Formats: sequence, structure tokens, C-alpha cells
Amino acid sequence: MAGGAFLLSFMIIYFLIIIGIVVAFFLFTGFGLKGMAESLGIENSWLGFIPVGNTYLIGKIAEHNPACNGKKWGRILIILNCVVLCLSVLIWSFLIGAGIFATNNGFEDIDENAVSNVSAILSLAFIFSLFSVFILAIVTAVCEYICYYRIFQMFSAGNEVVFLLLAIFISASKPIILFCLRHNRPVLQNKSF
Repeated sequence: MAGGAFLLSFMIIYFLIIIGIVVAFFLFTGFGLKGMAESLGIENSWLGFIPVGNTYLIGKIAEHNPACNGKKWGRILIILNCVVLCLSVLIWSFLIGAGIFATNNGFEDIDENAVSNVSAILSLAFIFSLFSVFILAIVTAVCEYICYYRIFQMFSAGNEVVFLLLAIFISASKPIILFCLRHNRPVLQNKSF
């Protein structure tokens, strides 16, 4: 019994440490984006503390880079994220509904040919929607990393490639980089991508 209590206390401590790290990264991201938005004169800089709002704010900050040529990155990112979220919810709803239907012997009173036709159509629809979410998630990530590159280009000219590579390969570095760059003056000169 003592071993079980030790394991339980270890798991609780581990869980609390993970929650603390997640909250710290969330706050680093929020304060970093808020500081950058304020230095660029962007309204509603508090959006950095709201999970979907911070994605929009990343795009709005990147829009201030002259190299963006007027692209509305804030809108692009928010639309892509919402589409991926909606499709993901639909896929999970389909999986849960199919599981409930199958466990309740939902095919008992239906003709076998009809079941195989419906199953084939639903399988194809599921595979297509899964593939669509995968492709859209990649497109969203690429757009987000373009925005990060533009932000790093403005707030740490000369180090943007290093920071982008860190953000891509060590994802936990993004909040730290944003937090560290929040007080830098933005360089708003026209550089091409």
C-alpha cells in the first residue's frame, strides 16, 4: 500500500509541475504578444492572453511588417484555425456517433447490401475529412510560421532565421522568444522573404 501512495503522490506532483509549465508558457506568450502589440500601436493587445485571440494577434503583429504587402494575416490565421477546429469536431463527432451506433447493434434490422454501401460511403467521407484536416493543419502551421518569421524579422533583425528554426524544432522556445523580444523596438524596413 505504501508503494501505491508514493506513486499517487509522485503523479500528483508531476501533474502540478506540468500544469505550472503550461501556465508559465501561456503567460510568456501573452505578455510577449501584448508587449509587441503595444509597441506597434495595435488595439486590443490583451488578446494575447486569449487562446484564439493570440493567434489573431500574431497575424496582426506580422501585418505591420512592410514585407507582408498588405496581407491580412490576422484574418487568414483565425479563419484557418476555425476551419480546422470545426472539421476536427465533426470528425470526433462522427467517431463517437459511429461507436455508439455500432455498440447498440444499430445494423441489426438493415439489409446487408445497404449496410455495406452506407459503410463504404461513410468510410470515404471520413477518410476525405481526415485528409482535409491534415492538409489544412499543415497550411495553418506554415502560415503561422510565416507570421513568426515576420515578427522575428521586425523585433530581432538578423536573428529571425535562428529564432524561426528554434520555434519550429523546439516548440517550447516560442513563448520564451516572444517574451524576450517584447521590449525590443520594431524595425519596420522593407525586407523581402
